[in-house]
Amino acid sequence: MSQVTQGFVLKAPRSAPSNATRTSGADSGVPRGHADLPRSFGLPGDLVEVAADQYRAAVLLSPDQGSREYLLWAANSSNIALIEDPSWSLSEGTGSIPAGSLTVTDAVYGTRTDGTDRVVVVDNGGRSIAGILSVTVKRGDTGLEVVATAFAVSDPTASYVVLDSADLALLGGGLSRNRGDEITAVEYYLAAQRFWWTRNDPQTTRFTWDGGAQRWVPLRGGPPVDVGVLVPDGEYEMVPRPDRYPVGTYLPGSPLAPDSYTSVRVGRVPDATYGTPVRVLVVTDEEAADPAYVFPPNTDAVVGSPGGSLVFGSSFVDAHAGQRVWYVPDAFPDALGSGDVGPLLGADLDVSPLFVAPVPDRGEYPLLRVGSRNYLTAVGVDDDAALTALSVSSGEVGYSRTTGRLKFYPDDVARADPDSLLFDILYLGARVFYDGVSLTSRPVRTRTPVALVGGTVGA
Repeated sequence: MSQVTQGFVLKAPRSAPSNATRTSGADSGVPRGHADLPRSFGLPGDLVEVAADQYRAAVLLSPDQGSREYLLWAANSSNIALIEDPSWSLSEGTGSIPAGSLTVTDAVYGTRTDGTDRVVVVDNGGRSIAGILSVTVKRGDTGLEVVATAFAVSDPTASYVVLDSADLALLGGGLSRNRGDEITAVEYYLAAQRFWWTRNDPQTTRFTWDGGAQRWVPLRGGPPVDVGVLVPDGEYEMVPRPDRYPVGTYLPGSPLAPDSYTSVRVGRVPDATYGTPVRVLVVTDEEAADPAYVFPPNTDAVVGSPGGSLVFGSSFVDAHAGQRVWYVPDAFPDALGSGDVGPLLGADLDVSPLFVAPVPDRGEYPLLRVGSRNYLTAVGVDDDAALTALSVSSGEVGYSRTTGRLKFYPDDVARADPDSLLFDILYLGARVFYDGVSLTSRPVRTRTPVALVGGTVGA
């Protein structure tokens, strides 16, 4: 039988220091220079640390000391160690010829009508491409090989190039699968890893845990909430609850400023032209449920707190009965939704525009996409008037910071219209999705790597 006193004394755990011995101490990065107080202060001219005092008041002693959480997620398929450089070119991809409608010459059969000027290039490893350097095309009728290095359009993010006029002339007007054309080689270089990021703070919750996918994801938005049709004795509820506004205050919105941010509107659509702002006072649930409650002057409706019951004044109902009530929440819903905003078809018309809610604030970048395609380039403007004057290009979407109304490039919308000459079968029934907000307008890269010349391992 073994003795309980037999054994070994384990050494204490050791952890590696976080910094090398020659590393200098941590620095806040705040300048500690001194300066006199401005004369307008009316105080003695004692020297003060201007930047340090500002940092102390705004950060260290800030009354807002709530927790902040950050989410970083990949914007493309790559890896952190990859260098984005044209000199690191690859030929491990595949080129393909999509079906088209151009007429091209055929040395054997005369002409073909399935021609195209595009070549689709993908990496066989599924990695994101940063730049397409060359495409080698072999004609099926003559066997002529054309190496294209200059392109009319090159969009590596969408994985395609458009050949220029000189190469198209050599190919008889375009490429044709029916003619037997094929892509024999492609050369490209890979994109470095890029990231979107967002944050939860005491003011706004922007991401949450997705139990199904087992990962953290941005909260998705949607369209404004259709509360119902305004009728006498109608019952309405505001979900999600406007719980950031205390009793006795008004929700954002005033009939005197229709093109300003507004929580509740009535009208055909909730924009500055057709949507009338509703002046809503926050009261207790008991007051909202009291039939004898007297509405204060210049108050169109009240909302109970914390219940969210919305009650309209009788005079307002008489003036606007039959119109739809719209609620634009200023926070993302607690539960994950689909992010579906609505159909792309008709989004460029005043009768069926699209809106997003919550409306992205300054510093927030909405992640908007059509179907499962790449995100559109979002362009924010101050109000609906500026949105009307805004000119957007293909692949862009404009949005108003007062109503959340979207503006698309007309030709992009026409792709979803079966009656349009620009109709694309791949856009049939396409819908627009709002995948939340990022706090950067473009995906950010890691720092550019520095070449180690003559370095010693372990030094």
